[in-house]
Amino acid sequence: MRRTSLLRVSVAALLIAMLSAVSAFAQPVTQGTLGIADAVVTATTGADKSVTIQVSGTWSGTITFEASIAGTWTAIPVIRQSTYGLASTTTANDLFVVSNPGFSQIRAKMTAYTSGFATVAIKGGPAETIPGAALGASTNMWTTYAREDFTRPLLVLATTAAGAKTIAATGTNYVWGSPSGLITYREELVKSASSWIVAANKLDISADNTTDNEGVEIYLGDGIVTDATSWITTGVNGGCFTVNFTIALIAGTDQMLIGWRKHEAFQAGNVYTGYADWSVVGINNVDGSVFSLGEVAGGGTLSDDSGVNAANAGTYTLKSCISAARVPTAFLNGTPITMTNSGTAKTADIGMDPFITYLQAGGTIDANIRINWWEITR
Repeated sequence: MRRTSLLRVSVAALLIAMLSAVSAFAQPVTQGTLGIADAVVTATTGADKSVTIQVSGTWSGTITFEASIAGTWTAIPVIRQSTYGLASTTTANDLFVVSNPGFSQIRAKMTAYTSGFATVAIKGGPAETIPGAALGASTNMWTTYAREDFTRPLLVLATTAAGAKTIAATGTNYVWGSPSGLITYREELVKSASSWIVAANKLDISADNTTDNEGVEIYLGDGIVTDATSWITTGVNGGCFTVNFTIALIAGTDQMLIGWRKHEAFQAGNVYTGYADWSVVGINNVDGSVFSLGEVAGGGTLSDDSGVNAANAGTYTLKSCISAARVPTAFLNGTPITMTNSGTAKTADIGMDPFITYLQAGGTIDANIRINWWEITR
């Protein structure tokens, strides 16, 4: 009898816990109609890590999104889901999402009214969303997914056999154990030193530094088995790839570029322009010129000069993003690059993955590139 009673109590407690968990996700919807100076207000709880606001109806005016913790209302930024743009007001119907770090109340208020009525629905949710540094019309609400800072041991093996890594011309290697998942890199030309040497928590990709067009392509994913697996699918989701590196001598590199390329087999010669769709940012000349570059459906290179040249012994942070709307953006040290040409939207419904491509300028010039860290957000 005692065992039966305990079992019943345990089952009942389990059911209560399950119902409580379900209720935490089934947040109520607050709904109302906005006219002149009207507002729809919702109280948030500890479970509301984000709040979604839907505006619909036939109306003309300006709605401002505001939050409060103690009765004083302040305008807050929200992410418009149709464009992933950041704003604190709207003049049109859409779906908006805001991260909630601890607001007591959130509201949508008609701050400028012309005509009609807007219907506003507000709903809290348990999923946390974190706006990244790259905010704008062509970005997403990025959440840090994986960061590689070379502080943990990594296993490197040749892709062709379970043996030591290869330094043969066009040799390919797998890197296992990274928070970024499986990494594949392709050596370019025969060399006596590997393009993957980790020392002092930095990745040295310089290798011999003596032969023209010696280099490496580092691909975050499986570069050998090109199945349907990819980091993002254009038109479905988006992501950013950020790389911080130090370069000793800019004259030693023909290219040091990071970004996204189509999920397909390695191109010969580390020639990224051979991929059908790609979007990169970085040094593309021995003078240190930093460019945003891209290609859509094999239509040729699209180019934009940042107006900045890298300097010897400089440390730089490059960031390449592709939004869920397929629009690329690029950043140098946190500053967006104006992408008049290379900002063209990518082909729809293709898999794309982050990659790094480096080619040596030749001779005995030593570029000495060290990658300090990289990060993927999506």
